[in-house]
Amino acid sequence: MSRITDVTGAFLARAGYIVIAPDSFARRHKPVSCAPYSHRAGLHREVLGWRQSEIRHAFRKTRAVPRIAELPVFLMGHSEGAITVATIDGLSARARIIEGWTCHAGWPEYRGLSAPADQPVLSLVGADDPWFRLSPLRGDCGAFMARAGRHQSVVYRAPDPLHDDHWLSWNRSVQGRILAFLEASRR
Repeated sequence: MSRITDVTGAFLARAGYIVIAPDSFARRHKPVSCAPYSHRAGLHREVLGWRQSEIRHAFRKTRAVPRIAELPVFLMGHSEGAITVATIDGLSARARIIEGWTCHAGWPEYRGLSAPADQPVLSLVGADDPWFRLSPLRGDCGAFMARAGRHQSVVYRAPDPLHDDHWLSWNRSVQGRILAFLEASRR
């Protein structure tokens, strides 16, 4: 698991949420899908299907545990996980949080938002995130959100210090926004 998953999971757990984070790196033969230090992605196109399968598996397993089966489920993903959360369909989640993804892509299966119109979505992205400098990746998930509903597309722009960050939920104010969104979505 990554430091991002650890830190984000810890702040959610401290707030009283049960966190289940599938580890896509646990596979023995997982092809490299990105090169973090050069901000190159798209090296393993099929990874999206793999990640969606991981979420579906975790969802089924979670629903089989009696003590947590009836609890509301919130989907949250960062970067490649955010692409997965944005594009997966057919899960009865209470809400979705998409961090570090624009919902824009050259590959059609990576583009858009598959959330039902009545499912709240919070999208968080830095306007100058170095991962999204290529033209097909520019924008934000707000372009795909239904006009009605409790959707929020938050784009951090300069001079905000988060304008060029890829990981935003390390920040206490972003954590507060996430927790407020989760609380509002519980109702």
